[in-house]
Amino acid sequence: MGKLSIDFAEDILDMLPVGIYIFQDGRFVYVNHEICRITGYTREELMDMDPFDLIVHEDERAEMMLNTEKALKGEFQGLPSEVEIKIRCRNEDIRHVSLRPLVVIFRKRIAIITFVRDVTQEVTDREKRRKLEEFIRLTGKMIRHDILNHLSAVSGYLELYSEKKNETHLEKAVESAENCIKTLKRLRELEWLIEEGKEMREISVREVFESIRTGMDVEVQIQGNCCVQADDGIYSIAENLIANAVEHGGSRDVAVTIMKKGKWCEVKVADRGKGIPDEMKSMIFQEGFTCAEKGRGTGLFIVKRLMEKYGGEVWVEDNKPSGSVFVLRFRIA
Repeated sequence: MGKLSIDFAEDILDMLPVGIYIFQDGRFVYVNHEICRITGYTREELMDMDPFDLIVHEDERAEMMLNTEKALKGEFQGLPSEVEIKIRCRNEDIRHVSLRPLVVIFRKRIAIITFVRDVTQEVTDREKRRKLEEFIRLTGKMIRHDILNHLSAVSGYLELYSEKKNETHLEKAVESAENCIKTLKRLRELEWLIEEGKEMREISVREVFESIRTGMDVEVQIQGNCCVQADDGIYSIAENLIANAVEHGGSRDVAVTIMKKGKWCEVKVADRGKGIPDEMKSMIFQEGFTCAEKGRGTGLFIVKRLMEKYGGEVWVEDNKPSGSVFVLRFRIA
């Protein structure tokens, strides 16, 4: 093929809305304009780099390298026809791409031509749908079980009070109504799980815990401060952890320590309650898990999901000599 024909073919490939690259001898030997648009790199930059360095996760990188080696050896059995991976683009931008590789002969030698599609928006939409489905499932369960039970209890206690005029029945009715309100509040907390990241803002962690402790019948000591990127769900995190220390841990005081560690803000919520057995530490953040006679096991589940939404994490440790320490790790604003 002459030089004019090669240039003509490349001009056509550059006009296609799908990314195309050719991999040979461990590097890119051709990338079209769409690949440059997706990654943010120029052709020259892409040609000079190790293609596998673009892959974010080590396990995905190792799998891609292994599959590429097999394909070039002609070992096609078991190889996927399409893979979806995360790549790190210019300016640390992370994107999801779908790859469809095909072994070809290029310039008289074996190579892999791959068709690339940017599926970042599709992945985002899938995650939104997953969160929405999770929200609908959880709210439906809570409405069917908790709210209906509480309302039935209110109705029953009021009927008993009207018949016997026993103040205890009236108190029980009020308690059931308050539990119904708590459940409705928990539904609002679940809504925070599916709110858009654009609503997140810079929030002082100290101010959050100071606000929460005002309305709680427990002594809360707070040390340190840092600002993190979050939304109003962070108030639910603080309230759930303090309430958990009191209601389930049996603690009469809580110590909150806030400390900046590099790009992270580490928050420790420590109590002096009865603690959490080692065999339960990996279970307490699961939906529906609870050791209490009353409760639906959603509080710590919500905490974990919100921390994941913020790009952080949460875990629990033992407090010495007794109690538990919940550790939150937020991204610094």
